[in-house]
Amino acid sequence: MIKRVWFPALVGLLLLAGCGVNDLSDMGGDEGKAIAGVVELLNDYKARDEKIPMLFAKSDGLPSAQELNKYSFYVVGKPAVASDTATSKILVERADGTPIGEREWSFKKVDGSWKIVSAIVQ
Repeated sequence: MIKRVWFPALVGLLLLAGCGVNDLSDMGGDEGKAIAGVVELLNDYKARDEKIPMLFAKSDGLPSAQELNKYSFYVVGKPAVASDTATSKILVERADGTPIGEREWSFKKVDGSWKIVSAIVQ
């Protein structure tokens, strides 16, 4: 009986806490959601060197999977979109959850998809 009560409560608490995932429902519209989605994909793909280039506007000077995998990234607030460019505050955390701080990243729409132009980590 106790297990039946605690498990749903735990699941509900985790859902309310968000489990460290960006809440894409309040990103300032479809463009903001798409930009937040790129940041989420970076978290998903950061350990794979072959996937990283698809998220960036240019392929030279990209951070390596070894470097990116030390961190997690979260959109803070709503991205500021102006036509085919945007900026967004990004919370950078170490892999152990220790916050490093907020950084401003820039994005550009390339062939209809948002790409990261600059991603300051440290």
